[in-house]
Amino acid sequence: MSLVGKISRKFKEYRQQKHLTHILSDAESMKRDALAKTMPQRWLETTNATILHLKAPRFPKDITVNQDPEMPKAAWQLTLSEETSALRYGTGVERAGSSIFEGVWSASFAAFDFENADYVFGSGVTSKPEGCLVLTPPTHMLESIFVLYDAERNTLAASNSLAGVLACLPEDIREGFVAKTSDMIRAVNDAQTDAGLFGYDPKVLEYESVELHAVFAHNLVLFPGQSPRFSLRLNEQIYDRYEDYVGFLRQVLASVFENGADPARSTAVFDPASCISAGYDSPAVTVLAMGLGVNNAFTLDLTVHTVNDSGQEIARDLGVKCTSFVHPAGKVIDNLNMMYEGDLAETAQEFIGTAGFGDDILYAAFESVLPNKILLDGRFGDGIWAKDTMKAAGAPVNISFNKSITEFRLRVGFVLIPVPTIGAEFPESIARISRSKEMQDWSVGGHYDRPIPRRLVEQAGGQRGNFGQKKGAANPNPLNFDDLKLDALKAMVDRYL
Repeated sequence: MSLVGKISRKFKEYRQQKHLTHILSDAESMKRDALAKTMPQRWLETTNATILHLKAPRFPKDITVNQDPEMPKAAWQLTLSEETSALRYGTGVERAGSSIFEGVWSASFAAFDFENADYVFGSGVTSKPEGCLVLTPPTHMLESIFVLYDAERNTLAASNSLAGVLACLPEDIREGFVAKTSDMIRAVNDAQTDAGLFGYDPKVLEYESVELHAVFAHNLVLFPGQSPRFSLRLNEQIYDRYEDYVGFLRQVLASVFENGADPARSTAVFDPASCISAGYDSPAVTVLAMGLGVNNAFTLDLTVHTVNDSGQEIARDLGVKCTSFVHPAGKVIDNLNMMYEGDLAETAQEFIGTAGFGDDILYAAFESVLPNKILLDGRFGDGIWAKDTMKAAGAPVNISFNKSITEFRLRVGFVLIPVPTIGAEFPESIARISRSKEMQDWSVGGHYDRPIPRRLVEQAGGQRGNFGQKKGAANPNPLNFDDLKLDALKAMVDRYL
């Protein structure tokens, strides 16, 4: 077993999330906090040791940076060799000098210092005066930057798109590499996200002389002729009370909203909006946005297994303008385990041709209103806000869902913020708040109990019976995924050629 594999196993032993038979006392929880804080540095040292065999080419310091209107709007590609350094990017990507970024971050836009921001939603490349390049991915595990290291040809390529980086492969090995990636990417991605920000192994696969890696959350620094190295992005937030936690969420959201609305942006400013359903997490996210002046939400008019999960009723309680859309699979779905066929299969292609498995097709319903939006949603709320589940450091994603939005997002040109991931790298203090005496009035018991979002929504005017009653779902499970995945990935690669 590799060193990173051993660390990942230790993280799993630490978490034991699905097998604990009791909820921790506050004292036990604080001990877990202390243990968790040793993990990032251990991961950094181990991971940097495992990638010492990789080398960036001795690329030129002067980098050629060109906008390409044929690329997906928010996509970018970096290619490095002994002779050239080149950045190619779409029309929705911001540029300052030889640095580029797509999305928003929790600091001043004018400084263009996203590499040092606490929270990043999007991705970019910084060209440093000392001649190195810094790759900055989102600060969550639902998307990543992909990097190709080619030892034989002494080249390196990187992109915020899996298909985009595969398009940089030499033509003589591209077909075989794409096929192998199609076979392996979902299982490897699941293992990476399950290990979390402080446990994942960046390596995806190796084929001939080329290695494919995924870069989550932490910056990757490239010096000419040297081994790449990770630089930790570490946010050690600990909260004592509900108001501390909610205040921090609002502070970060206010910062990214300000960044997105900066008139100095050359492409377009970003206007925030939220998804809303009849569950817990998206109404809570909507309330957080309301407190910052956002009054715009989207919902699906959808009935699954006779349960209607529309957020219209709770939106009315909150006084939020809510627009309904129809799920790509229709207004009534008897079974989310379905075949993608005909028009649905065509729509699904850009969701399947990713590191996920195509369940995010539901977001295609909102396409007409998503360009230049900051889309707030509640994904990962079950891992952070549920009262009676153990919380794991490093914000691991323990499911296969919600990881297939990237190609759609890059083409349409919007920013995704999974709000529950903010400030949740060390989530034990959030769990302690959920179990605390101050939250008892908003704890309803049972398996579907999330006091923090319930308090947020009810104190903003939401009626208890209009949300958080029964867990709904809208993400399909494509039964013919294996039949569609290779052609879908090939089609996405063709976008970047």
